[in-house]
Amino acid sequence: MFSAISNSQPKVRALFFILCAFLLVKVAFTLLTLVAADEAYYWVWGQDLALSYFDHPPLNAWLIALTSYFFDNSVFAMRLPTFLTFGGSVYIYWLFAKRLFPDTALYAFLLSTTAFLASPTLFVWTSIVYNDHLLIFLCLAATYAFADYFAAFQEDPNASTKPLYAGAIILGVAALAKYNAAFLGFSVAMLVIGHPKLRSLLIRPHIFLAGILCIAMLAPVLVWNIQNQFASFELHLVDRYDHALFTIFRPAPFYRYILSTLIYFGPVLVVPLVLLYMPIKGLDNFGRMTIWLARLTIASTLVTFVALSSRGAVHWYWGSVAYALMLPFLPLLLKKLWLFAIHFAFGLVFAIYATFNYSYAPVEILLGSQSEEVARVFGWDEAGEIATTLNAAHPGTFLATTGYPTAGQLAHHLGKTVVYDLDPRPSHFSFVGRKTLPTGSDAIVLHDKFGNLDGTKKRFESFELLTTYTYEIENVEINSFQFYLAKGFIGVPKQQ
Repeated sequence: MFSAISNSQPKVRALFFILCAFLLVKVAFTLLTLVAADEAYYWVWGQDLALSYFDHPPLNAWLIALTSYFFDNSVFAMRLPTFLTFGGSVYIYWLFAKRLFPDTALYAFLLSTTAFLASPTLFVWTSIVYNDHLLIFLCLAATYAFADYFAAFQEDPNASTKPLYAGAIILGVAALAKYNAAFLGFSVAMLVIGHPKLRSLLIRPHIFLAGILCIAMLAPVLVWNIQNQFASFELHLVDRYDHALFTIFRPAPFYRYILSTLIYFGPVLVVPLVLLYMPIKGLDNFGRMTIWLARLTIASTLVTFVALSSRGAVHWYWGSVAYALMLPFLPLLLKKLWLFAIHFAFGLVFAIYATFNYSYAPVEILLGSQSEEVARVFGWDEAGEIATTLNAAHPGTFLATTGYPTAGQLAHHLGKTVVYDLDPRPSHFSFVGRKTLPTGSDAIVLHDKFGNLDGTKKRFESFELLTTYTYEIENVEINSFQFYLAKGFIGVPKQQ
């Protein structure tokens, strides 16, 4: 490949060097940035191995447990799987490029992969161990396998069913990473039902056997939910939202979702996302099957989350697969070089900024702005040391916090899981016996801006502030921690 690049046209060489720049920044981001709150939370899951978990399916936690077992509690050990899944995603893009653009495969591959890295969300969420790094890779792979089979089936109804079953297995594994994989499963079903040349699959056993195989992969999630009164399904389908769908419009989360999606996926990518739904000529059967799977997945994902955002908080990155599936067609959809230049420049500036922001200092806070999501990753070495000291100074006390993200961060920084989340609201800690203390017991309770201090106070007879620690950079307050001595745990909140 390197010799092909060195002898190719200037724009291919330019893309190659831009891609290398992104890769260098990506490695720096992955290795240097501090552990995010949810990453620490997932690390705790990995120390409490289970069939599944309250917030998400289990695959991400299982992998974190595996790397922790063989390595240590370092950032490298935690994020090692992201190098593997990103490499897998890059390989799938190469396969797409060879099938969709056989005459210009190298150019198409470099363009799609560089555009992938220039998207702030795809850059970050394939560098940290949120569940999305697995979801993106596995959905790309499953899409390729399904498109491969559907294209072959149109030419020969007796074509090998290996790609079909491979796609079903990969999709099932993707659902073990995050429930959002259901959008791709829905799209596969709609394509088979709606496409006149695929509909005959419905009178053959293989499509149904593949569906059963896919669902069978979810056995751990189904068993866990049955054992726990379907708590995870209820969280995602009911409890996250304040009102039933279409009964109320909440403008703040709705507009926040729209704006976040436009900015953090890359404003330029809105153009090819729209053009994807225009008639596109010159595609073979594989290309047509791939583009329809992409269209259906993108539409179902974005329509669902736009609707849900009108009644409660929806995170923009839940739609990461939608953008990842659009990118293989980028050479057909976006032909203005100046638009690529804007996208690449925007993405590279963001990547460098984010690396500095989450490793050394949050720039916006130093400049007088506010960014609690960034601030919360700083100061944990010192906070963990203070919590340990206070815990030792008060023999017999438990170590606790006022919220699950704080409990996850404290547990990860101390390298132990015996930290309690005493926020009355449910979390992973509700299912591993670390949501309540023995009646009458005392605790050292750490509280930060994200905790539920009032709800936690009501669970004790008394609550005394011991000390406050403020983490500063250049005499600017970044993060603040309060440490309490809580006495006489009563279990349920006191009546006012």
